Amino acid sequence: CKATGIMEGANLSGDLKTPSESIPRGTLWAVFMAITTYTLLIMSFGGAFDRGVLTTDLTIFQASCLGSAYIVVVGIMISAMSSALGSLFGASRVLQAIARDKLLPILNVFGYGSRKGDEPRLAVLFTWVIAQAALFMGDIDVVAPVITAFFCLSYALTNLTCFLLAIMGVPNFRPSWRYFNQYTALLGFLINLVIMFYLNWLYGLVGVLCLLILGVYLAFTASMKVQGK
Repeated sequence: CKATGIMEGANLSGDLKTPSESIPRGTLWAVFMAITTYTLLIMSFGGAFDRGVLTTDLTIFQASCLGSAYIVVVGIMISAMSSALGSLFGASRVLQAIARDKLLPILNVFGYGSRKGDEPRLAVLFTWVIAQAALFMGDIDVVAPVITAFFCLSYALTNLTCFLLAIMGVPNFRPSWRYFNQYTALLGFLINLVIMFYLNWLYGLVGVLCLLILGVYLAFTASMKVQGK
């Protein structure tokens, strides 16, 4: 399953007719199909090639492809483009929602949408600029740890939010998935934190510090607004 795919449905929930039904069902089916596909690939390649070849040959897909090796290249390009577009438009929707909540005044300009469809065009452009700046680094090994840390942190916070809402009994928090409970949410929060620090403790620490700074800023601005009233 793609690292960005899990949250795409939630990021684009405003475009769905029934997000409470479509997101859980679509996410579970996507995870199931991804696990099935990867398991079949592992079994087929494990039965067709020696262990040494699988651990050293990085072009084994192209070498074993029927017809032309470019089929694999085209498939990788299509997969990368679909993931990039999903992340681009999903992130811009989140940025638009944050701007409309007026959490950070500097982001308020991104709250505007188009007259038709309320498309976040400014947010899309700004998100593309950030992604393009990351591409200028020229080395995916530099970008990947940063992205992984922040994705793990976002998944952890999503689970933590669900856990806190569940134990507090918030009236408008009514998850429709029958297998949800506060313990699975807490477990998801802890697992994501452990994975984040296990993969790269330095970027994990940087992510946590950025989160703390943002939290302190939001708490400070909220208290100032209350005092102003």
